[in-house]
Amino acid sequence: MRASATLVAELVHGETRVTTLACEPPLVARTTGPGRIHLVAAAGGPCRGDDLTLHVRVGPGASLEVCSTGATVALRGRVDDASVWRTSIEVAEGATLVWTPEPTVAAAGCRHVADTRVRLAADASLVLREELVTGRTGEDPGGDLTAALRVERAGVAVYDQEMAVGPAAPVLGAYRAVGALVAVGQPAPPAARLLGGLGFVAPLAAPDAWAATAVAPDAAALRRLLSLGVPRQRDVRRGVGPDVPLHELPGQPREAREHC
Repeated sequence: MRASATLVAELVHGETRVTTLACEPPLVARTTGPGRIHLVAAAGGPCRGDDLTLHVRVGPGASLEVCSTGATVALRGRVDDASVWRTSIEVAEGATLVWTPEPTVAAAGCRHVADTRVRLAADASLVLREELVTGRTGEDPGGDLTAALRVERAGVAVYDQEMAVGPAAPVLGAYRAVGALVAVGQPAPPAARLLGGLGFVAPLAAPDAWAATAVAPDAAALRRLLSLGVPRQRDVRRGVGPDVPLHELPGQPREAREHC
């Protein structure tokens, strides 16, 4: 199966509006509020052999929040080829994107590749969370999952990392989940520090960028660890609403919010 979707948010009369929402199943999205989109699972998968492409653009001065209604579960299929999901994101001048979908889960027998490329204007802001889990509950081992994430600002790489989990890359040991939380144009922590012994948060080369990375036994524990890496400022903008702390982004567990 081949499918693509294009999402565009623009600033119209001082308000962020989703001006383009062109989707092909299983890539389906719905506007769920001013400047907010939820990705919706319209069919099972992706399955091996599927080729999916998602294009996202946030226009100048706009603020967009993208979530999902549930995890993306990569499944086995009838062909040997890997399933591929490519996400291309562009955030224009003065724009903000908060990208916090639910985890990508590699079910037993799958072989999945997720490739995410983000291009930021020099004064654009980004908060992006990526969580990978090998195996559904009770599946050991799960499937194979490779995820590449590259973030550029004004054409210069700020963050560039590839992670692989599953039987073909048994790097997690006893752990099943790995993830990252990347922020650009946000206050950075003064120095690197550990997160519960299973992760770390550190400033990136840019003075207003940082990343938290962690491994964990499951998706819930991973979410808690990543949220512990958030600096304690209250000036991160979510969508078009008032400034809120980053640890109050959608999907953050209650105990993590209270810890921060």
